Amino acid sequence: FGLTSNPGLCKGTPRLDKLFTRAQIKFFFLFHRSAVYYRWLSKEHAHITKKNAFKRFPAPLRDIVFKKFQGRARRYLDGHGMGRHTPEEIYAIAERDLRAVSDVLGTNDFLFGTSPCVTDASVFALVANFAWDLSESPQGKLIRTELTNLERHANRMKEMFFPDWEEIIDSKQLKEAEIKS
Repeated sequence: FGLTSNPGLCKGTPRLDKLFTRAQIKFFFLFHRSAVYYRWLSKEHAHITKKNAFKRFPAPLRDIVFKKFQGRARRYLDGHGMGRHTPEEIYAIAERDLRAVSDVLGTNDFLFGTSPCVTDASVFALVANFAWDLSESPQGKLIRTELTNLERHANRMKEMFFPDWEEIIDSKQLKEAEIKS
């Protein structure tokens, strides 16, 4: 898409750019892990993941395969330390990080200027996941009710880079409906 790393943020200061990139990576991994927890392990959503991700499997096999994937998700989170937190702590970590990104964005169109950068693309991916796919998650509710600048940012990125978004989503849903019948 022709995005630069962080335009204008760290001109002439490669160390600052490197520092910011490392902090950004830490944020995205922590935030991504809260999505893994919610999608695969939470009482609120895991049953939906099982139903949607493994709907082609017969019921007994679906349960076995889902438990295997759920075990992998738990080991992944435990291995990175996130799985050792309570659900409340996981969501609090995600909220803290979301609020920090929302504060950096403020009323700007993009995080670091008048044009999007790689960081904007990463924020878009995570915010779109929670705001539109996992909208009932604590993170999704927070984005849609309090951190609305993040959802506006995601919509801006969607319009700029994915003008055919609705068409893609509709065609995917149509294909899924055809598979069911």
